[in-house]
Amino acid sequence: MNLIHAAAAAGVYGYITSDFGVDYNVPNDHFDHPVWHEKQQHVEYSKSQGLRTLAICVGLFQEGPFGAFGPWHGFDVDSRTFIVAGTGHEPISVTSKIDIGAAVARICHIVLTTEATQEPSEFQPLAGKDYVRISGQALTPHDVIGIIHRHGEAEDRKDEDRSRDWKVQALISDEQRAAFQASMKLVAMDEAAEAAIGADADFDPQFANDIAGRVFRAMGDGTLHLAENDNELLNPGEKYWKWTSLTNFERDTKPKTLWE
Repeated sequence: MNLIHAAAAAGVYGYITSDFGVDYNVPNDHFDHPVWHEKQQHVEYSKSQGLRTLAICVGLFQEGPFGAFGPWHGFDVDSRTFIVAGTGHEPISVTSKIDIGAAVARICHIVLTTEATQEPSEFQPLAGKDYVRISGQALTPHDVIGIIHRHGEAEDRKDEDRSRDWKVQALISDEQRAAFQASMKLVAMDEAAEAAIGADADFDPQFANDIAGRVFRAMGDGTLHLAENDNELLNPGEKYWKWTSLTNFERDTKPKTLWE
């Protein structure tokens, strides 16, 4: 709240929250949790202090750490299995941090040139919006596995190619999902995740596992597919930048776990 108070006192016009995650406004049980309630309250409080406030919903990050492709989301490198709470045919929105940065710049430009002027424009594309939804790419777990398989076929490898070993494990029934979540710690930290957290004394693994479990379930039923989004509003016809997909990432920027 200190940041909000300082911004309001300094006469700052707008504020984009440092959220960049799931759209917790979608009615479902997954996001009925204090962590997302607080995010909603944060937006409302910022507005009450006179700040033009926007939160950006992106689905999941394409890149790590804590991106879509990690053990906390059922992407198990050891067994080469993408474990999903569903059929594996529901799309998931994943967005590159590169595209998120571009979207932030576009939002700032649009708001400052159409709303924050002495004579506001009659055309204000973001007026009335508290949340902006973007979806860099929507793909299913089966799509992801297909990308891994094709990558292995395209690469000229001297070592053993195990890309064909990757598969989807679909947890169809409630019993299967319950058994999986009871037996597997979703927040199984890899080196990058541990480095990102560092010596954070406030980090609570049990709390993090609860959140990860809710996101894991949301991935399986289509909740994280931001089919209705503001992509064209911000970037009509990819006029300002090309949305990044898993198939057009440069090799060294692709989620590392996809190629191990």
